[in-house]
Amino acid sequence: YSKKGSSPTKLAELLACGVPVIANGGVGDVDAIISNTGAGICIDGFSPAEYQKAIEGIDPLLQKDKYLYRKIAEDEFSLDRGIQSYRAIYNSVSK
Repeated sequence: YSKKGSSPTKLAELLACGVPVIANGGVGDVDAIISNTGAGICIDGFSPAEYQKAIEGIDPLLQKDKYLYRKIAEDEFSLDRGIQSYRAIYNSVSK
């Protein structure tokens, strides 16, 4: 339950290295980031079917330019983006 409110550091690290990810769904904003950017595959369980889905889905992503994933990491996890997000939150609660 606690993972619903977090975002794993490894997601940003792997993308910054130019690697698409396979991640568990239901962990913080991972589902949204992956689905919005196409940066990997989210699995919803640990069944053979889910693993097969990940295996089949990751191969085309590995063929893409690694700099695409680095750009996603910069766009999603940069310090500037973090500052903008926190500023928006602070501004919305201080009114």
